[in-house]
Amino acid sequence: MAKQILDRLSCLLPTTFAVLVLLATATPARALLVCEASDFTCPPAPATCIITGSHDVEPGCVLDFGTRNVQINGTWTASQIGGSFTVQAANLTLNGGKLRSPGDPDDSGGDITVVASGAFVMQGSGPQVLTSGNGGGGLIDVTAASISIQEGAVLAEGGSGEENCGDAGNISLVATSGPVLISGSATTVKSTTPGYHCSGAEIVIEGTSVTIEQGVDCSGGSPFGLDIAATAGDITATSTQALKCDGVGQDDGSGNDAGAIDLEATGDIDIGAPVSGTGSGPDGVGADVTIDAGGTVVVTAKIDARGTGGDTDGGSIDVIGAAGITVSSLLDARANSVDSAGGAVTLDSNGAIVVSALGELNAHGAAGDAGSIEVAAKGAVTMAGKLNAAGASGGDGGSIDVSGCEVTISGMIDGKGQGAGSAFDVQLSGGELSILSGAVVAATPCATNDCLTLRVPFGAPSVSPGALLTPSPVIAVDPGFAPCCGNGTVDDGSGGTVSAGEDCDDGNPFFCDGCTSACQTEPACPPDGNACTLDCNPAVGCTYAPQTGTPCADEPNPCTNDVCQAGTCTHPPLVCNDGIACTAPPAVRPPAASSRRTTLLATTPSRARTTIVWRGSAACTRTSRTARRATTTASAR
Repeated sequence: MAKQILDRLSCLLPTTFAVLVLLATATPARALLVCEASDFTCPPAPATCIITGSHDVEPGCVLDFGTRNVQINGTWTASQIGGSFTVQAANLTLNGGKLRSPGDPDDSGGDITVVASGAFVMQGSGPQVLTSGNGGGGLIDVTAASISIQEGAVLAEGGSGEENCGDAGNISLVATSGPVLISGSATTVKSTTPGYHCSGAEIVIEGTSVTIEQGVDCSGGSPFGLDIAATAGDITATSTQALKCDGVGQDDGSGNDAGAIDLEATGDIDIGAPVSGTGSGPDGVGADVTIDAGGTVVVTAKIDARGTGGDTDGGSIDVIGAAGITVSSLLDARANSVDSAGGAVTLDSNGAIVVSALGELNAHGAAGDAGSIEVAAKGAVTMAGKLNAAGASGGDGGSIDVSGCEVTISGMIDGKGQGAGSAFDVQLSGGELSILSGAVVAATPCATNDCLTLRVPFGAPSVSPGALLTPSPVIAVDPGFAPCCGNGTVDDGSGGTVSAGEDCDDGNPFFCDGCTSACQTEPACPPDGNACTLDCNPAVGCTYAPQTGTPCADEPNPCTNDVCQAGTCTHPPLVCNDGIACTAPPAVRPPAASSRRTTLLATTPSRARTTIVWRGSAACTRTSRTARRATTTASAR
């Protein structure tokens, strides 16, 4: 018996071994197919639902976890190329997790939408949100109370092919009530194409405050741009990686414009990361870069809006800092090659502006006419660096205009023409204007003898013998010039320390408040007697503009709606709600009852005489039956 059992086992061993080998080498199971939050097994609330493993998400699905906190440690991928899906949760964390909807050589990636009522966080090893594809990038839209991208990548890149080239996808990262943080050693937010005929995209980053410590890139063929906004705080960019939206050349040899770059904050803006928006040649144009802060702006890294190829003009750089501006780096809007013109650089502040010895504003025409540079402050201007609007290769110099309450020049201002070109216009204006030893101001060759002007409201500018000014400047004394107007302090020129000519200064440029935008006393607009005109417009002063839709009171009839129409008080009848045209609706109260007494006699078929006495408003000749106050007496003859 024992021998029989052993013989049978020996026969089964090869088969058992083969089955074990087959199991060990079997193809792993496919990712689980999901479409709803209920497809996952989560612990009871309020525990975080932690999801591991790989899952394929069906197209168009919304995985709504409601008020649950969710942590994704695995990979979720659209089950079809170009498939889109949405994830909703309270707090959503990608802890090394990935949300993916990639495209292929012919098709674009799908759209991925994330909605979190709390925080959206990317952390751990290599988290990712990806919609890239050679056929085009899909949309990435993340909306949460706050956003913290501590590691990983957000990618919506387009294609590089010549025939199936797809545009990059847009990326939107919006924190509705908290900050946005982009940090980490290998973090990137990127929506680019390598050029050709594919377009770069638009990247929007918005939060109460925004901190960017890594690169953001939307470069490509004619990209839309980069828009960063802090709705209740500061923008801080500190990185060796650029905020970048360059125009990339096409395969046929033509160029592309750079995308616009806009940074706007209610608080301060600190630019410690490079900003790049270069146009590619030929025929491209550098970016329009706008930096607008309700507080101060500090720029310590290069802002590059050059035109970088033939026939490629420089872009524009506009820096607005309501409380002040400090520049210690290169703001570059020059043209960089043949037959192209420099762009424009503007600094504008109600406070002080400082261009340090390390700072440079450049609108140079590399092989053509230069552009323009404007520096305007209500406070002091300290210019120790360089302003370069020189022409080149026969091009004319550009315009340079510096204006402030107190202006001090110790650096270099270059508005020269080159070769057959001539200088255009360099004007330095200040309530106090001082040009120190070592300063160089050049506006040559000058064909009109007024290429260099020093303007003050009274007296004369202070020019050190050690300063070099060519040609000899024209001194313009303009009593009406009030460069300090708008700083909130009345400057009357007493003692010769500040500009004269101010009657008032309320710190704003508006009319209708007793002080004009030129800091002169503003008389009240004489009334025209028409309730349907706006006598004074804060933007322009006395206008008497006709109004429409504002209420007026031209007559006391409560049965009409008294409203202005194109400057005339009109009286359309009220819309009644009881079917009787003259009845005021319940919201309209009739005047107090009068002493008027009306007696109506009615004869009934029974020959009884009915007396109706109505005491009430005389405004209308009829009222609804339920609104009457009446007494009735009947007596038989």
